[in-house]
Amino acid sequence: EANLGWNLDFWGRQADAVAQAKSAAAASALDYAAARLALTGAIAQTYVELARTERLIAIAQANLGQRDKALQLVRARVRSQLASELDVRAAETLQAQARQALVQAQGQRELLVHALALLAGQGANYYAAIRPAAIRFDTALALPSVLPADLLSRRPDIMAALARIDAAQAGREVARKAFYPDINLKALVGTQAIGLGNLFMSGAVTYGAGAAIHLPIFEGGKLRAEHEGATARLDRAVADYNETVLGAVREAADALALVEYSRAELNEQRQALHGLAEVTRLNRVRVASGLDSRLDLVGPDIRLLEAQQNEANLQAQTLVSAIRLTVAIGGGFDRNDPLASAPHPSSRPNP
Repeated sequence: EANLGWNLDFWGRQADAVAQAKSAAAASALDYAAARLALTGAIAQTYVELARTERLIAIAQANLGQRDKALQLVRARVRSQLASELDVRAAETLQAQARQALVQAQGQRELLVHALALLAGQGANYYAAIRPAAIRFDTALALPSVLPADLLSRRPDIMAALARIDAAQAGREVARKAFYPDINLKALVGTQAIGLGNLFMSGAVTYGAGAAIHLPIFEGGKLRAEHEGATARLDRAVADYNETVLGAVREAADALALVEYSRAELNEQRQALHGLAEVTRLNRVRVASGLDSRLDLVGPDIRLLEAQQNEANLQAQTLVSAIRLTVAIGGGFDRNDPLASAPHPSSRPNP
């Protein structure tokens, strides 16, 4: 015989339970999208840092080549009694300073290669596969002139917080409707007979049906506690959503301010670099003409190298800031192009 049962969902409790499960699943999917976006941003920023160190390596190599030639020239002038050992020491100081900058940049690149491999989930065998970065800082990520605030609504973490509110609301409805009677339809189908020969006779078939009603009269304390817990979870979900939105607004505002600051500082640095380059050129002309000692080039040359390094750092910082802004607003600047892989929760938090 077979016993069959069916709960009549008069009050929609089962539907709310299904909606709760769906919203919880959507929140999990959005958490995955948020983690993927964060990882993408981290990889992009690390790649920019790699390009920055390679730019610093190129600057240091160029300066080292120039200073090697300058040292050779000074030594030749000493042999001709046109310069002193003091000039040699000055040229050696500039050479050592350029070599130190090169070693530092090369060490930073090694560390960034290791970081990229880690972000890619690879081991030491992946280091050699990371080729020199192909980024042009002068063609950095373009930003629109206006950034609408509603772009933040596409952030996966905000959408996940909304989905958790949906789940908490449905969970509270499940707890509330647990106070209502539960009606279950039961049916019995089978055979009943004495002797195997009579088992398949038409008279041996037996069946029955009826309704079982469950009244939660004596479970009031338990149900009230479950409802209060569900309400508390909803309040927590709304509070988490508000905190997530405020954090997103701050991240976007900070990133936008850093982009503007970096661009302004980069423009000033370029002007300073142009001035230092001109001063250094004129000093070298005076030294070549015998009007100044090579010792007079130590200070300007060191400042020029530092200015070149600062320019490369600011170029990278500007691009990193743009990447952070892109991540902060959900991955792009087009409001009509939300994350394709992110399921959208249907409801919004109550005010």
